[in-house]
Amino acid sequence: MATFGNVVKTEREKEREKRNWTQTEFGAQMGINSSTVSRIENGSKQFSTSKLKLLSKAFQVDYQNLNDLFFADKFAREAKKINIPMPFL
Repeated sequence: MATFGNVVKTEREKEREKRNWTQTEFGAQMGINSSTVSRIENGSKQFSTSKLKLLSKAFQVDYQNLNDLFFADKFAREAKKINIPMPFL
């Protein structure tokens, strides 16, 4: 299953090709540094819900879809922590 961090990484890489964004430049738009961007992309840090609207604007994607992906990933992580069987994952 793709994590929210994978989605961020994939979309940032698409935008990087279009706009030549580095992690630093992308992070500046979100108000975070490049190491935080890297940790979000590799799944070691959660993305902040307060920045989802900025992210949807930067990536030019639908906010509701992005929000749904974020909370689906959050639910799956929590379910995994407490060992809820997830046959659909």
